[in-house]
Amino acid sequence: MADIILPISNGALALDEAGEGPPIILLHGFSFSRAMWAPQIEALVAGHRVVRYDLRGFGQSTRPRAPYAHADDLAVLIAALDLSAPLLVGLSLGANIALEFAVRHPGVARGLVLASPGLADHIWSGERPVEVAARIARERGLEAAKTYWMGHPIYASLRRAGADGLLRDMVDRYDAWHWCNPDPRETLPGISALLSGMRTPTLVLSGGTDAADYRAIADRLVRDLPAAALDRFEDAGHLLNLECPERFNATLLAFDASVRKD
Repeated sequence: MADIILPISNGALALDEAGEGPPIILLHGFSFSRAMWAPQIEALVAGHRVVRYDLRGFGQSTRPRAPYAHADDLAVLIAALDLSAPLLVGLSLGANIALEFAVRHPGVARGLVLASPGLADHIWSGERPVEVAARIARERGLEAAKTYWMGHPIYASLRRAGADGLLRDMVDRYDAWHWCNPDPRETLPGISALLSGMRTPTLVLSGGTDAADYRAIADRLVRDLPAAALDRFEDAGHLLNLECPERFNATLLAFDASVRKD
C-alpha cells in the first residue's frame, strides 16, 4: 500500500491506500492504528480502492494540539483524496466517527459498517474501560494500564482463539497519550436524538460475548436508525475483524454489494 502524509488543521494524518474501484475507508479503534485492518486488505483491494488511516492522536498521525473533531478530519481526507461515495467501515471508536460523520454529512457515504460501536452520549452501566485505564496510568504507570487494557474481558475470546498477536503489538506501540493528557476532541452533542433522521444504509456488527454495554448500543442503533440491520457474531468479542476475519470480510463485501446494487 502507498504511504501518504495528509496535512490537516494543526497536524497531519498518516494513511495508506491500494486498489481501484469503489472507495472503502477503514477507521480503527481506540489505542490501535491502521495496522489493525491487515486481515482485511487482501480481500478488499481485489475490487475496491481501500484507504486506511491513523486517527489523529494514534499511530503515525500527529497528537492533538488544539480542539478538533475526528469527523472533521475524515471530511478533509475524503475531499483531499477525491473519494466519491465511500463506504465507511469503523470498529469501536472508528464506528463512532463513521456514524457522526454520516449524521453531519448526509448523503456523502454510500453506506456504513459499524463494528462493535460505541455511542457518544450512551450512559454506561459502570466505569468505561478507557476511563479505568487512564486512572491506572495516572496512579500506577503505563505498564499497569496496558496490562489492564490487554486483560480486559472484551478481548478474552480473541485471546482464546490465539489471535491476539496484532492486538498486543498495537497496544505495545501505543504511547498512551490519551490516558495521560486532556484530549481536546469535540463530538456532536446529543447524537442519539439525531439518529432517526440518518438515512445512510448501515450494517451494525456486534459480538455476542462483547461487553453488555456495547451489545446494548448495537441493539439501540438498529432500533433507532431507519436503514440499519444487525449481524451478531455470537461467539465473538469486541475485535470482530481480528477474531473472525473471513466472516467479517465476507459480510462487509456482501453488504457493500447490496448497497451498490440499490
